[in-house]
Amino acid sequence: MRPLKIWNDIRSKAPFRQVMWLFASYLGLIVLGFALKYEQTHLLDEAMYGRYALVISVTGILAIIFRFGYFISLQVLLAKNVNSERERKLLGAGFMAALACGLGLSLSTWLMSDAISAFFHEDVGGLLRSLSPLFAVIPMSSLLVAYGSGTNKVWVNMLVNLIPKSLFLLTLLAWPMYGDTIGVSTLLYMNFFSTIAAFIALLIYLRPDFSKLGKSLGLLTKKTRSFGLKYYSGAIVNQTTYRLDEVCIGYFINAGALGIYSLANMVCSPMLLMSQSLSTSLFKRFSGSKRIPAKVFLYNTIWLLGCVLFFLMSGQLIVQLLFSSDFSEVAHYLVPISLVLLVHGSAAPFSFLVAKSMAHIIRNIAWAEAVVNIAGNLLLIPMYGIMGAIIASFLAKSLNLLMFIYYYRKYLAVG
Repeated sequence: MRPLKIWNDIRSKAPFRQVMWLFASYLGLIVLGFALKYEQTHLLDEAMYGRYALVISVTGILAIIFRFGYFISLQVLLAKNVNSERERKLLGAGFMAALACGLGLSLSTWLMSDAISAFFHEDVGGLLRSLSPLFAVIPMSSLLVAYGSGTNKVWVNMLVNLIPKSLFLLTLLAWPMYGDTIGVSTLLYMNFFSTIAAFIALLIYLRPDFSKLGKSLGLLTKKTRSFGLKYYSGAIVNQTTYRLDEVCIGYFINAGALGIYSLANMVCSPMLLMSQSLSTSLFKRFSGSKRIPAKVFLYNTIWLLGCVLFFLMSGQLIVQLLFSSDFSEVAHYLVPISLVLLVHGSAAPFSFLVAKSMAHIIRNIAWAEAVVNIAGNLLLIPMYGIMGAIIASFLAKSLNLLMFIYYYRKYLAVG
């Protein structure tokens, strides 16, 4: 009876229903992602898909750099805000910050295109230059996610990825009516134009307010200086070095191995959905809470352990259903990656410390994790290839979790 009692208890509460809606949207996103990967891996061979994955990885890493702490600062400001007019004004300020970050991202990609191509020994310089103007839209995703989490309007988080992926898939499915073959560049243009169309529609609906823009930008800038930059200084080190595995695989092995690794991560990524849903849904509540409810840890752990068991039992079958025989190697890495994500997802409830504006703690954790990431990737990937990247990630995320536990207990002791 106890499991049934627990289930009836949690499903009757509004936060649980919100988490479930957000989780369902993430599952929808994963289904769309699987459909897209199915189409892409049947249209492109391993080498071509590797080039596609390389461009996505490079722009993803650069996008992390071009945040500068604005979006997490906006998220915290919105979490503490109770004024609907100020909310739209803060969104307007965030839009201007995202636009500036996007232009910087586009220009930097254009300038570094040949260097990136030479570093990875892949002829992607011309491709990056031609796509670089479209990269300006990438920071808008961070803006919309910060807005949805900070205001607790989780439907924004639901749509920010669902709409672009849906448009991308529809475009891809309709392509045979207009052309017989598809290349890497065409696939990337489809991806980014779908994203642009979706973000324009969402921003028009949300109606950011640009009146008294100077005051709103001043408020956002002040919060960024006092909190965002500290968080950013840790996050940029943490996130870019966490993505260093992709860079090292592309450099030390080849783009084909990067494609295999990215697909394995994509298959396992649903594991983090429930953890991310909990973190996103509870963020605004965390800003006014004294501690993380014990049940959050319990339900999160049960979910993550269940996912590891699922991949242990079904991983080979999933890969056979989703991908062509060229990508059968993906199955070898599902269980090891799921163990990494078990540790990674266990740290999700500690977004509580972010909601409390404890940027110096987040920074310290991020720097420590980064050291393990860098050392692990540089030492283990040349020796063990993809498995070396997985081991390095496991060690880094384990340290991350242990430090979060330490600082959270220290926070509770101080009160």
